[in-house]
Amino acid sequence: MSTVRPISEKQLEANRRNASQSTGPTTEAGKQDSRMNAVTHGLLAKTVVITAGGYQEDEQEFAQLLEDLREQFTPVGVAEDLEVQKIALCYWRKMRAVRYEHGAIRKRTGNMREREELREEQYLDSALQFGANLEGNAGGIRYLIDYLEWVKQEALDGSVSNESREWLKEQFPDEFAAPEDTQNDHHQLAGKLDEQLRRLSRLLEQVAATEELNLDSKLRAAALPGREAVDKLIRYETSNDRELDRALKQLELMQERRRATGGTHPTN
Repeated sequence: MSTVRPISEKQLEANRRNASQSTGPTTEAGKQDSRMNAVTHGLLAKTVVITAGGYQEDEQEFAQLLEDLREQFTPVGVAEDLEVQKIALCYWRKMRAVRYEHGAIRKRTGNMREREELREEQYLDSALQFGANLEGNAGGIRYLIDYLEWVKQEALDGSVSNESREWLKEQFPDEFAAPEDTQNDHHQLAGKLDEQLRRLSRLLEQVAATEELNLDSKLRAAALPGREAVDKLIRYETSNDRELDRALKQLELMQERRRATGGTHPTN
């Protein structure tokens, strides 16, 4: 039967000195493994980070948070370490709340430009159907410009269709109500079309700038989450802040008792 040789006091002291001088892993891979060990060896930390499903979180980020908090609070024993893990969880929830807020804002504003473009298309369709003024928004003005360019090309080619002339009388009655003056003078008609094109181009620039300013204002006004999301955030963060405050106070109390008794483990 073999016997275990006792370690001398001198050797034991040397081992303690070597352990105290250890700097831990020095390579980046070693540091990452060390941080992940902090999660692996944490009773609460193992199930904190969401790693499955459509929404996933960074285990490495949480491991770094827990490692930093352990370094700051230097817990002794399982009980103190559990409180540090609770503190890490509370801070992680704070970051999660910020991500939720970002998501709620993106949901409100993400497709706002597309919705505005769809609204303009619907306005244009309605205006064309009911004969309303097409100069009320940028989409309508672009439509007028495109059609005028088509009629201008017809005039330059020397043959303007009756459909185009009727359209001109309908859209610009003051300018083209009596087209007999330009019935056979296509260059004169092209000149009048150019006047309208220049006017509409200036108008388009003004209207488009106003619409872009209005859209920017809507986006800025939607830069806060909606009431339902805000209510959720308030309830969530209030509960989390209470838990964080409780864990911080509990850890402080446990460490004060341990130091007061000169013990190496916390007392409850």
